[in-house]
Amino acid sequence: MNVTLITLRRIALVPGLAALLAVAACSAPAPGTANAPNVPTAGGTTAQAEKAHEPLLAGAFQLADLSTAQSTKLQELETKLVTAGAPRRVAQRELAELFAVGLEKGALDETAANAKIEQIGTLAVAEKDASADTLNALHALLTPAQRASALELTKAAWKGKGEKGEKSENGEKGEKGEKGFKHDGKGGGFGMHLKQLAEELQLTDAQKDAFKAEMESMPHPDKKEWGGMKEKMKAIGEAFVSDTFDAKALGVGDGAVKMAQKMGPRMEKMIVASIKILTPDQRTKLAAKIREHVAKMD
Repeated sequence: MNVTLITLRRIALVPGLAALLAVAACSAPAPGTANAPNVPTAGGTTAQAEKAHEPLLAGAFQLADLSTAQSTKLQELETKLVTAGAPRRVAQRELAELFAVGLEKGALDETAANAKIEQIGTLAVAEKDASADTLNALHALLTPAQRASALELTKAAWKGKGEKGEKSENGEKGEKGEKGFKHDGKGGGFGMHLKQLAEELQLTDAQKDAFKAEMESMPHPDKKEWGGMKEKMKAIGEAFVSDTFDAKALGVGDGAVKMAQKMGPRMEKMIVASIKILTPDQRTKLAAKIREHVAKMD
């Protein structure tokens, strides 16, 4: 598995009703913002790795041969990255709240939602340089052997997370529910599987068919573009272990920006569809699920 794929999949396009789950998932702050930073010590820890915002940082945090100075620098890089992404995460939480309010009222403020979606895209562009700067600094900080180990640790971590389930239409692994509903292997953005969400909302067969029709009417991710991104991510991973590495020249963050710009409009369409398809009680429950998950991630 290519190392930067984890970052892209945080904001990757999701087919159909799964886009609603992504409202909360992408609104979550980066790992590490809810906990006090670890006191740097020689050698990495799993706790530090679990809080890292960048996958390669997570791999580096697990290195057993880190010096105290390297551990301190890694924490500094993580803090800077979290700070750089804070404005986007705030805007995404605000978008999630707009969606929740729209569900409750039975009418989405599309002008406000569109403005927030545009803002998120702009902030994602601004955040891209911070991601590239972080990887460049990480490359300079680690020895060649450490860079190779960090890459392998990152691959192993992702393999452990993504080995369950079948592939969905956007290339991600997942488990197929009834009526063509799919969810990822770990569960939906509300901490529950999509099939469970359908059960929680007690969707009728007619409602499931209506959502399926909405899915089919929406543009699907370009497989050729997705394949191109995978090749690009592979090149980034290979360059990281070499002596020469320039994250900006390699276009680190470009794919994530595209995904951020595409996902907002897709989620908005599904919210509008949900307002039409769901009953008032179901809309209220879905709004509560969005807020519940965002609150857990604060």
